[in-house]
Amino acid sequence: MVSRWSYQLLSMAQDRSPYNLTEAIAIARMIPSGTDAYEEAQRQIQSWQKMLEPLPVPAPVEEETGTDSQY
Repeated sequence: MVSRWSYQLLSMAQDRSPYNLTEAIAIARMIPSGTDAYEEAQRQIQSWQKMLEPLPVPAPVEEETGTDSQY
């Protein structure tokens, strides 16, 4: 019974993920450890969290001011 319920939660989280990753993660976190779906839920959570991470800001490029620049 708990196993089926945990897979239903995982399915709900996966259905929600294209629209709202934060809610999908919250749903997946409700899956109890020790259930069959738990490990898959943890992998999915990690993947979704990476998608939410902001991209790194590139360092500014300094222009050379010398007169011997070649183009």
